[in-house]
Amino acid sequence: MKINPNGFREYDARWLFEKDIDLEGINELGKGFGTQIINHTKKNKPKSNSGS
Repeated sequence: MKINPNGFREYDARWLFEKDIDLEGINELGKGFGTQIINHTKKNKPKSNSGS
């Protein structure tokens, strides 16, 4: 797994695929983001409000 910690910025994240982050890193980043949403919303299955 590869995730370059310098890819995280103040308001966004920037990586070049395969140089700074690999597919496993992207998957793990998504899992972590999902965990943060669940913890923040206190919902086990939060839904989007975008109407999709």
